[in-house]
Amino acid sequence: MTNLDRAFIDDLLSRVDIVEVIGQSVQLKKHGTGHKGLCPFHAENTPSFNVSSTKQFYHCFGCGASGDAIKFLREHDGLTFMEAIEKLALIANVEIPKSYSKKNDSSKKLYQVNDIIKKHYIQNLQSNKNAMRYLETRGITKELISKFDIGAANDSWDSATNILKKYNHTKEGLKVGLLVESKGKIYDRFRNRIMFPIRNTSGNIIAFGGRALNKDDNAKYINSPESELFYKSTELYGLYESKQEINKKDQIIIVEGYTDVVALHKNGFGNSVAALGTAFTKSHITKLLRYSKNIIFCFDGDIAGKKAAWKAMTNCLTEIRDDTNVGFSFIKDGKDPDELSNQD
Repeated sequence: MTNLDRAFIDDLLSRVDIVEVIGQSVQLKKHGTGHKGLCPFHAENTPSFNVSSTKQFYHCFGCGASGDAIKFLREHDGLTFMEAIEKLALIANVEIPKSYSKKNDSSKKLYQVNDIIKKHYIQNLQSNKNAMRYLETRGITKELISKFDIGAANDSWDSATNILKKYNHTKEGLKVGLLVESKGKIYDRFRNRIMFPIRNTSGNIIAFGGRALNKDDNAKYINSPESELFYKSTELYGLYESKQEINKKDQIIIVEGYTDVVALHKNGFGNSVAALGTAFTKSHITKLLRYSKNIIFCFDGDIAGKKAAWKAMTNCLTEIRDDTNVGFSFIKDGKDPDELSNQD
């Protein structure tokens, strides 16, 4: 994956305190020679998650989760190997060796591929009248298009494929799910769709969500498949774009879809995020509680929205502490936040 030698990695791990790293996400208490807390990887009421400063290691006697600070950041925060290294290097105030070549880091190359196609989608949108008309009817302004880097995948089987072939990035395009291979042929996954780039908390594009422009399309929304960069059950759309407002308001609004997030940002609720077409998970709430202890779910007012809210509540219960405030808001008449924001 990288040409970082083991000596540098071992030295980096020795310079950080694993208790400090894990303590940003898990409430730890001194216990004997180490620290103990509730395991972030499974639901429990009695602490069985142990962290040792001397061994620089964590272990849960309940579920068996264990590892060093790098593994914790990868499995808990959903970071890539190099993102974890970079985060620890920042904490330890050490420089990553110049001998490390970024072009050899597979995750960096995958980010580059996503960025290339993001620019392609943005360019497509400028000349795609149907896509622009759709965004206008949803009240999505040029400012919002720019803020969220919204684009369009044209009605073509090989538009992105040809671009990535030109850059010799076909293999990477397949890895991140922009391209699909079937019966020896490679073609575009996203066709005739409004495209929403999905960023991690560092601002890198890790995946895309596509909204069908054709009403007869079998799938209204499709996301990139999971990859080295993208773990759907831990990521949230709009978190990167919302971090500043979340910090200002000390509150997070959770909605169901891309356009809901965009619509709420337009109307002054820049602290809004959305799960990515999946049930709201324990990993989601764990991640969000690092930004604010005040969470409001604003799901669609229809039956499906209420079922999703109930599932979210049950998934959150094990993570709620004395300082956590979780609320639920339902919109009348079965509307969603996007419809409410754009009604006359």
